[in-house]
Amino acid sequence: MERIIHFDFKGAPLKISYLEKVLNCIKTWGATGILIEWEDTFPYKSELVNFGSIKGCGGDGMYTLKEVQHIMKFAKTIGLEVIQLVQTIGHMEFVLKHPQCANLRESVKSPSVVCPSKPDSFKLVCSLVQQTLDAQPDAKYIHIGADEQQRPELVVLLWDDMLRPISVEILQAYNLGELVEPVIWNYSPIESFQIESSLWVTYSKIFQRVLSPVTRYVSNQQAWRRQMAVVEDITFAGVVLTGWSRYEHYATLCELLPVSLPSLSCCLRVWDTPTGSDIGGVSEVLPDEQWPGRDLARCVHSFVMLRNRCSALLHGDMVSTWLNTWQVERQFTSPSQLECIASASSALLLDLKGIQPELSLQLHSITGTRSTEEWLQSFLYPIFRQIQQLNTTVLKRIHAGPSVCPA
Repeated sequence: MERIIHFDFKGAPLKISYLEKVLNCIKTWGATGILIEWEDTFPYKSELVNFGSIKGCGGDGMYTLKEVQHIMKFAKTIGLEVIQLVQTIGHMEFVLKHPQCANLRESVKSPSVVCPSKPDSFKLVCSLVQQTLDAQPDAKYIHIGADEQQRPELVVLLWDDMLRPISVEILQAYNLGELVEPVIWNYSPIESFQIESSLWVTYSKIFQRVLSPVTRYVSNQQAWRRQMAVVEDITFAGVVLTGWSRYEHYATLCELLPVSLPSLSCCLRVWDTPTGSDIGGVSEVLPDEQWPGRDLARCVHSFVMLRNRCSALLHGDMVSTWLNTWQVERQFTSPSQLECIASASSALLLDLKGIQPELSLQLHSITGTRSTEEWLQSFLYPIFRQIQQLNTTVLKRIHAGPSVCPA
């Protein structure tokens, strides 16, 4: 059974030197292939040049055509199948956000979904797919949401959620089973994992094989192992372990790849054991030699603990009792009761200032400048400003002395 690892480059695309280390690791953990979602890091050219890396759309300077082909060649050399993912209906923000494509949107206000009934939409999708395939002449698979007619040997994959409401008769009428292999997704842990039996009945009549994308930690892997064991009429070609860098083009960054590698290692072990349950325990860390980016992961863990301390102070009893909004606005405070807040906020400011250079250094080691700045400004700087404002306010009130009555 194939074990495909999804790499989403629409957020924090990986430097090639780091990506090579990750690919070597996942190969030793049991992965058989990778699913690459380039989005605006692909070097689209000609009429598509405004949508990709040639025009610097991603902001991180990744990737050139030479780099794209190097990544795919490296993966193939170490024995990993390479599948490219091209969004063709939904999640088209990186294209439809541009004014030149605004007329192709399904909804004027949303650049997410292309209107499939417009002739120019079909031309656009075909161009995106064709340029992607031109970079990979030996492709065996491509993950898209439409047919690809010029490469009859190509296996076309697509997410299955839009197929679920469609009747067997309609699926058969359009010969969908001869055109695509569905990738069935369910992210729930084992306690709430459920797929209606009627779906399997439908798919067994239409498709020769199906794939399942797997995420949501070890519990989700085990739920899929259990599901596959009881569905005998379906041939599972493999699983895809998905890892989104963003929920969509405009969303902030999700968990960084180095932080998630221990989870990925455990998830792959589920598929490397007879039952999926005897994996020898789940660990949040890996041996140093098996953890590329471990310094960044540890730095992020330290920041998370520091952020929790900041939140505990900002939203805790000390501030709500002695320095709440009403008290500050009416200048009604007692210096002696504020000393603890001043001390705690000053200490947190020092810790936040201390961790910033290391976070920046480690982020730059795996991704580009734009993504580094985005991460820092999305996660570190906001909490820093809150603590800084609290510290400024509390010191001002201490120097003001005890209040006589509310202003």
